[in-house]
Amino acid sequence: MGTNKGDRRLTVKELKRLYRDFDVPVSAFDCGSVCAGRRRRKIPYCCDHHEAVPVLYREEYDFLRARTSMWRPFRPRNAAERKMVRDLHEDHIYTVCSGPKSCDRRYRGLVCRIFPIYPYLNSSGKITGLYFNRTLRGKCILVDRPDLVQPAYIEQAISYWNSFLDLRPDEHAFYCRLTRSTENRVHGQGRRLIVIRPSGWLYADELKK
Repeated sequence: MGTNKGDRRLTVKELKRLYRDFDVPVSAFDCGSVCAGRRRRKIPYCCDHHEAVPVLYREEYDFLRARTSMWRPFRPRNAAERKMVRDLHEDHIYTVCSGPKSCDRRYRGLVCRIFPIYPYLNSSGKITGLYFNRTLRGKCILVDRPDLVQPAYIEQAISYWNSFLDLRPDEHAFYCRLTRSTENRVHGQGRRLIVIRPSGWLYADELKK
């Protein structure tokens, strides 16, 4: 999620539509259960607030709080976390959910739905696919495994990002920069960035040929 000050807040009607139209699981199997089975705390990485603290848009948090008791504000536990909260942009809020065993999937946040995948924007700023957040490599079992991502998820995710960036054009530049910085970092590691598309996956450098 971007960190620019928003030009506008998402409305309840818009949030309802985004939630409704982006609801398919990323994988055909319960990746959370598989991940939890491999971790000491027996909680999937993406649901463990000791590892990953979800960030919601403030209007999204209000939207969810009116419909479920699943979400509450994150309470920092040390100096580093207090600084993390202070440094977060005012448009966002760090949160904690009630955990995977009590998850009402209708009210997963947008940050849950996009995890662990971002939109790939080409040099013209057009979304041409999706890519994995590679900072999560070794933490999320899906990263660099395009074969595990459902085609229906890819279609919904691309549609979501196009809709979202239309609603929040202030975020567009952030995701363009994120795409380029990720490409540069992966290239610097001697690797190639995987781009997932409805027609299959390929490497980012192949898109430019």
